[in-house]
Amino acid sequence: MIATTIQLEKDFEAIPGVLLIARDRPRVNAALQDLSIITDKTWAAINETNHPPDLFQYNGRVVRVVEENGLAAISDLSRAETNYELAARVEFYRIVRGEEVPARPPTDLATNLLATPNPPLPRLKSLSLVPVFAPDGGLQCRPGYYKKTGTLYLPAKGTKIPMVADEPDDEDLDEARRLIYEEVLVDFPFVTDSDLAHAVATTPSAVCEGHGCGAHTAPRFHQADTGDWRHEIGAATRVHRHRKTGIPTDQPDG
Repeated sequence: MIATTIQLEKDFEAIPGVLLIARDRPRVNAALQDLSIITDKTWAAINETNHPPDLFQYNGRVVRVVEENGLAAISDLSRAETNYELAARVEFYRIVRGEEVPARPPTDLATNLLATPNPPLPRLKSLSLVPVFAPDGGLQCRPGYYKKTGTLYLPAKGTKIPMVADEPDDEDLDEARRLIYEEVLVDFPFVTDSDLAHAVATTPSAVCEGHGCGAHTAPRFHQADTGDWRHEIGAATRVHRHRKTGIPTDQPDG
């Protein structure tokens, strides 16, 4: 039986946007005169509140997840945005007459944080709007950050993904084949069954590209000049069925 279409987990329904003031914010003494020490302490405090992560290191830069037209995107953190993140995530204080009082962070702290080589944040290699395969073959289909691949999977709001059965039955396979032949490839006039077979093989490999699944060369598909090319597609739908996928499902780290 075909698995029921489900809505993605509620916890990941909204794309990270405005950060609310964190409760029980880590505290850092703003009166520390050594900039390197207060920078290290501030990074430690930021990481305490970065769960699930929405601040990342991307190609050595500090970035955060934002929303653009309903889709997740990454944006380099500006100095002003860094000050916003500090106010939301860290409680700075000074000791005045023996008592701790609220304080602002040093004016050059945001600049120093952004200039930190290899900032101590989760490493982001790619942001995906669709499920992807990991190098070990695991399918990353649950929204969230996957530490071992550096992939952040955040689908668009309202996206619904069909469940994939561990052991697909005939109906599952028929539906998968229908999607490939009748929706993805239906309008392309292939010349031979071989051309169609290459296109079918490329469909899953395109998802793997860029995620450690190995480089591949896309085959050239030849378009028929004459004849009923839909008949060619129909003739090529007699494919061998595998009873079990053997594809593990990975879980996000955050």
